[in-house]
Order: sequence, then structure tokens, then C-alpha cells
Amino acid sequence: MVCFGKSLIFQSTYERKGDKLGIGSAILDEIWYKFNYYNCQFYEAGSHFFSTDNYNILKVIFEGRFGKPTKSYEEYGSHVLQWTGEKTEIKLSYNSKQCEGFVKFKSIKFRPENPEDNKQKELEKAKEDF
Repeated sequence: MVCFGKSLIFQSTYERKGDKLGIGSAILDEIWYKFNYYNCQFYEAGSHFFSTDNYNILKVIFEGRFGKPTKSYEEYGSHVLQWTGEKTEIKLSYNSKQCEGFVKFKSIKFRPENPEDNKQKELEKAKEDF
């Protein structure tokens, strides 16, 4: 895996070379994996795609596999379909004006770390900086 970003919100994002960039006939632009900054725990995978055709294919696949969405809403100009299970939350979002969308698979159990949860680690890490 290749790291392409460590953010200020305490996560590391990676891409893996050689990933199959598709689900069924839908073509994906990229796939990313997110890990917590402190404990390196995996909690989310996602993908970016273009075109209404890819959105419609993914919608058919997910509804066939997971049933009707548990939630449907508009967010930042995108239509979002959400399936929430016992272990995973799946979001399929599409912005028809920009002809692009995202799909995310996020753990219910493992969530992104919060800096407040790691105050002691941050204090220790900063000791030598002053």
C-alpha cells in the first residue's frame, strides 16, 4: 500500500497498487483505505467513480445484495443511499451535476480516532518540541 495522506483528523489514507477497479460492470476510479493514526486500525474503504451509468450499476448491485437502503437523503448536492448493518455502514452517493460519486464501506465498531482520546500521547510527543 502507498500512503497518500496523513491528515490532521488523525487518520492515514492509503491506496493499494493492483486493486481491481470495479464492482460488477461498474468502473471505479480509485480505491482508498483509511486507518487510525495512533493504533493503525483499519476502519473505512471507499472509492470514487464517474458517470450515471456506474452509479446506476452500483445501485442495482447494492440493492440486490443488501436490499432497500435504510436511509436516503441529499447532502452537499449529492443524493446519498445508505445501508446500515450490524458491522458495516455503506454509503453510495452521486452528484448528477458533476457526474461523479463515491461509495464508502465504514466499520460500525471501529471509528476514526479523536485527538481528545489521545491527549497523553500528544503531550508526550510534544515534550521535545519546546
